[in-house]
Amino acid sequence: MRPDVPILLRTVQLSWLVCLLFQVMAMDLPAQEVIGELEVRRLPTVDVPVEAAWLKPVDELPAQVEEKAWTGDLELGLNGSEGNSISFNLYAGVDLDFQTPGGVLDIEFDYSKVTSDSVQIRHQALLDLEHRWLTTTPLSCFVQFGFDYDEFKSFDSRISTNGGAEYDFIKTDLTRLAGRFGAGFSRELGGPVNAMVPEALFGLNIKRQLTVRQHLEMAVEYLPDWGDFHKFRLETDAGWKITLDEEKNLSLKFELNDRYDNTPIGLRPNDLTYAALLAWKL
Repeated sequence: MRPDVPILLRTVQLSWLVCLLFQVMAMDLPAQEVIGELEVRRLPTVDVPVEAAWLKPVDELPAQVEEKAWTGDLELGLNGSEGNSISFNLYAGVDLDFQTPGGVLDIEFDYSKVTSDSVQIRHQALLDLEHRWLTTTPLSCFVQFGFDYDEFKSFDSRISTNGGAEYDFIKTDLTRLAGRFGAGFSRELGGPVNAMVPEALFGLNIKRQLTVRQHLEMAVEYLPDWGDFHKFRLETDAGWKITLDEEKNLSLKFELNDRYDNTPIGLRPNDLTYAALLAWKL
């Protein structure tokens, strides 16, 4: 009997598929090896890791700037004229702040000398030392010492010292307003009244950062005689500083010092000194 054609075709196809399967199985291991080699070759390149900053040598780390224990300004002003009249004015000053374990020590010195036609008409020096003990509260304590020299007063010089408490009514990054109260004494040397005078102290301090380049300071102290409040001294110091060059630490400063004494003994009670200065930050 003649075999059916479709069955024969299916048998041939099945035999062909079986042969093909055996060939693939025989080639399976080499194919995997070739694929593995290709995969290894196609692996992405690895970037070299960047060295961590903390692994760098110490000498490559940025140097830390040590903060100074003090800050201050050196001030100088000169002017004069020469012709029908000859005049020369000198004004110099130093203002330093030292950080102490308990607070701040402020040293301020002002010197002025004026001549006209070779005749000296003003010669004055003011020295103020003050230490403030700072606390975490608005209330702090202070002690101060002052020395005044004036060649054209009824006395050669005057020393004063006092101490007391200071309270910050306003204290921000831009503004400080503080009041103070204390007691002490003063004494005139080289004059008709060579006696120690007990004094009270009432004061007001104002500091204000007007702009990035402008700063204003003013201090007023009222010092009456404990025995007679009609006898008193009034001291006023004010300064307006304008930064001119930050890189060179150069500023322009307008300064005013006023010393009022209502017991001048035949002289004028008021001594006012004002000047325009160049200030170098130390």
